[in-house]
Amino acid sequence: MTRFDRYLIKMCKEVYEEMGHYHRENTYQNALVIELRNMFNVIKEYPLPIEYKNQIINTYFVDIVLDYDLPIEIKSIKKLGKKEETQIWNYMKFISSDEGYLINFGHDNLEIWKYIKNKKVVLI
Repeated sequence: MTRFDRYLIKMCKEVYEEMGHYHRENTYQNALVIELRNMFNVIKEYPLPIEYKNQIINTYFVDIVLDYDLPIEIKSIKKLGKKEETQIWNYMKFISSDEGYLINFGHDNLEIWKYIKNKKVVLI
């Protein structure tokens, strides 16, 4: 576990303990942005234009991107699954990042999954 992993876990626990697990995704996103802005360049709702034949056909939005290349996707659902995993993998691919995080505040217990290249590590 890296120093950043420990810091992110600490910040997420702080948000989770303060807010509980009954809020919408954007509530947790806004609270976590407040915590992370103390240490990082934070972009909320980072746009990822999707192109087809050199034309933008859609735009995805990553919940949080740190220092322009680390995607963090926030969820507030009962259970993380393949759909959410695919989402963070795609964001990592589009940003050209080797790692990303998927955080679920909506479960009875906080969940933080880290993705590195082609593997998943459950942090908590």
